[in-house]
Amino acid sequence: MSEKIENLLGEDRTFDPPPSIAENANATKEWFDLADNDRLAYWQKQALERITWFKEPKEILDDTDAPFFQMV
Repeated sequence: MSEKIENLLGEDRTFDPPPSIAENANATKEWFDLADNDRLAYWQKQALERITWFKEPKEILDDTDAPFFQMV
């Protein structure tokens, strides 16, 4: 049998986590759906709700000097 290494590199299977882990997960399916629909709004929400800021950012993402991105 002569399989090439390229044939072994693809993996399409998925494995659901055990129910006990899924029940205690920090992230939910809704989070992933929101991130898929509008990634910048998702990260803005996470940053504003989960980080204590001395001064909250006014802009979500400064991409004027891509690929050197920064939060402002």
